[in-house]
Formats: sequence, C-alpha cells, structure tokens
Amino acid sequence: MNVLITGSGGFIGSRLVESLREADIYVLGVDLRKTPTTDVQMDLSDFRCREKLTKLMRDHKITKVVHLAALIRVGEGEDQPLRYWNVNFKGTYNVLFSMEQAQVKRLIFASSVAVYEPAPSYLKETSFLGPISVYGRTKLHAENLIKSWEGIDYVILRLSNVAGGKEENPCHVIPLMIKSCLNGESPLIFGNDYNTSDGTCFRTFVHVDDVLYYIFYILHVKDIQGIYNVGRIFTSVHMIYTKIRSILEKKGISCQEVKFVEKRRGDPNAIMVCDTKLQDEIPYEQLNGIYEMIEDTFNEMVTKTIFFTK
Repeated sequence: MNVLITGSGGFIGSRLVESLREADIYVLGVDLRKTPTTDVQMDLSDFRCREKLTKLMRDHKITKVVHLAALIRVGEGEDQPLRYWNVNFKGTYNVLFSMEQAQVKRLIFASSVAVYEPAPSYLKETSFLGPISVYGRTKLHAENLIKSWEGIDYVILRLSNVAGGKEENPCHVIPLMIKSCLNGESPLIFGNDYNTSDGTCFRTFVHVDDVLYYIFYILHVKDIQGIYNVGRIFTSVHMIYTKIRSILEKKGISCQEVKFVEKRRGDPNAIMVCDTKLQDEIPYEQLNGIYEMIEDTFNEMVTKTIFFTK
C-alpha cells in the first residue's frame, strides 16, 4: 500500500502522515506549503499540476489517495467564494483526473456535514442535502463529482468539527477559545440569538484521533465504501466555553467572560449528525468526548511546537 495524502501539512493531514509512517506504510505528502510532513509542494487548484501529480502517482506506485486538501473557514468562504470553488472543487477535479491517468482506483475524501440542509433532527447520510454556505456547496459539488467519476472506488467521510490537538493557524472553536484564555482575552462567540436553547450554535464534534482511526481502518479494508457521517458528540458553542473554563480553572488558569460578536454568514442554528452507519461497519469502542478534545488541545498548545517553513 502506497498512499498519497493531499493537505499533508494540515491539522488532520500532518497527523495522518506521521501515524501511517509509524506503521511502516509508504506515504507521499502533498501540500501547498512546505511542512515537516510535506514531500512535494503543489497547488492542486492549478490545472497545470495534473501532469506533475500524475507522474508522482506513477513514479511512487501510489495505490490509494486520501484527499484532505481544502479551505474550511465558513465565514471566509462567504467573502471569497471563487477561491473556495477553485481549491475545494477544482482541486478535487485535478486529483481525480490525475488518478485516472495514473490508474489509481481508491480514494478517501474528506467532506463535511455542512453539505446537509440544517434540520431540527439528527441527520443521516440519506438526509436532504441543501448546504447554506459556500463552503458546504463546494464540498457537495466535489462529492457529486467523485460519485460520477467512472472507475473510482471511493469513501466519502462527512466530517463534523474536528478537535483534539494544536492547530498552527487555529480556525476551530476549541483551540480558538483556549488560545484566548491563555492570552487573557475574551473568547469570541459569533451570535447569541440563534433559535437554540442557549442562543448559540449547536454543533457535532469528533476527536482527530478518531478520524485517524477511521481513515486507517478504511485504508486497510477494501470492502468499506460509500458515504459516512463522522461525529457523535453534540453540544453548543457556549457549552464548549463552559467546559473549557472549568477544565482550565482546575489548572490554575482563569478565563475571561465570552464576548458575543456578529453572526457569520453561512452558520446554521444547529447541525446534528447520526453516525450509526459508521458504527455498524467500523468497530470502534474508544470514542473520545469533549473532555478529551479540550484536554488534548490544551496539552498540545502548551507543550508541542511545530515548525513550518514558508
């Protein structure tokens, strides 16, 4: 098994590269940035990358691709839609084109629960797809492209909010709030008048280690295919802050009160997903909860240094 990972310098990608190499699996990391887990720098949104990417797959005898490279900030996507379509959709097209040319058949694609139309009930893989953000629409169109591409054996993972470790450029709520607390600043919450029990957004979360487990399992079991929701921990953004404050104060770190700011465009009231299909097909008993996500994020933020070279 020779695996090519796009987005190898990202939050999930860097950890996946490291864990696969520890398991003696050959990995080729591709990312726009130069990082310790990136072997080849490449802009996947540029159609001129196809020839080089195809050659890489052939030369390194790649048998499977994990496509993680994407832009993921919902608010940013509303302000820069063309950039998000170029990276998330066009980049996926270029990866698929190169796979076809190199005769690589197996793909694991990191999609998002943002592809669903928000609903007051738990969302299954068969629920209505109606993303309200540019980010969600780019992911849905990428999914449709993959499903229509002849000869590709795919697994699409609709990821919830991923947490549980340090991010170099934090964009998720848990590391952002912890960073604010460590800096003596007020954590920000975007909006407090949503139609929810405490007025803040409700979201589903998943620990990054759980995501790595699922990808690792899928890479080894060829019979796993189709679309899967990933995430089971459901809570509000304000409740996340409450838990962070409780955990950090036990460590002697005081947290400022939150500051509510204007809503971001594209943010739904709530996204609750059901991952029963994943539970039924991939045996896994050690799912991490919010406590582990906060603890592990904090521990990495205060102890782990990752050096990136521009």
